[in-house]
Order: sequence, then structure tokens, then C-alpha cells
Amino acid sequence: MTQRLKEALETVDIRVIDHVIVGSEECSSLAELGHI
Repeated sequence: MTQRLKEALETVDIRVIDHVIVGSEECSSLAELGHI
């Protein structure tokens, strides 16, 4: 889903720099994990 959003936003010159997932115990940054 993140990749599809990133591609769609590129068509209007918006760059995704991170996608943060927040859970009940912790959060994860897709940029830190190397997915973006």
C-alpha cells in the first residue's frame, strides 16, 4: 500500500519521506527499515 501511495503522489510532485506504523507497544519507521 505504501508503494502505491508513493507512486500516486509522485504524479503530483509529492515525495514520501517516511511511513510510520504505530502499534500499542511500539512504532516502526519504514524509512529506517529501508523500505522507502
